Amino acid sequence: MHLLESLFPSGCKLNHKIILTGRITNSNDLCKLYKKAFFSISYGQAGLSILQSFGFGAPFLCLENAVSGGEIFNIKNNYNGYLAKSDNEFKKHMIELTTDYNLYYKLGKNAYDYYSEYCTIDKMVCTFNLLINK
Repeated sequence: MHLLESLFPSGCKLNHKIILTGRITNSNDLCKLYKKAFFSISYGQAGLSILQSFGFGAPFLCLENAVSGGEIFNIKNNYNGYLAKSDNEFKKHMIELTTDYNLYYKLGKNAYDYYSEYCTIDKMVCTFNLLINK
């Protein structure tokens, strides 16, 4: 069974609003989608898409044990996204972010602010320079 089918049965009123686009390589297309997005999800993998999502002001949702190269540590649970412990918690957070505008707005702003403070290319270059020069 597909994840969305298990989280949102066929009678769910959200099914027609959920679009799985697959790979997107055009940055303009990506920007248009992020402008309409409530959040970004990656169920079992948490890579650079976290930083991309934050850069567009979209909270990130994944499982707390998602495979990651370390990017998952940028997700501050309940601040700029969610690290769900189970499928039920994953579903709960998806519903919260699509029904509570204040929560969506707060987490999205926090995601963008976090990105601006810690994750821009300039910030990362400075961190690498500090580590290399130690």
